[in-house]
Amino acid sequence: MRMINEIARTKKNVLELDIICFEFILLEFKKLIDWIYASDDEFLTKRQKSIVVREKLLEAISKQADYKTVDEIVEYVRTVDEYNIEQLSAKSCLS
Repeated sequence: MRMINEIARTKKNVLELDIICFEFILLEFKKLIDWIYASDDEFLTKRQKSIVVREKLLEAISKQADYKTVDEIVEYVRTVDEYNIEQLSAKSCLS
């Protein structure tokens, strides 16, 4: 990691971002749901729980709250303790 950071600092066309993971970028993309689903898409209805979980997870992360205590997340992923933030972000974005 140090070597990557040292190389990146010497480049003018490289930007370092302080992010949790790539999945978090998808999670934070607020228009993702509108972009993926048409308003009459049956998957929008079928995946409503994962959409709510996505919103709750993003809210918890932005408030620096413990996402593993949010009721909607625990209900959606009963084994939430087995997931790290990257896995949970991916699951809620891509489910």
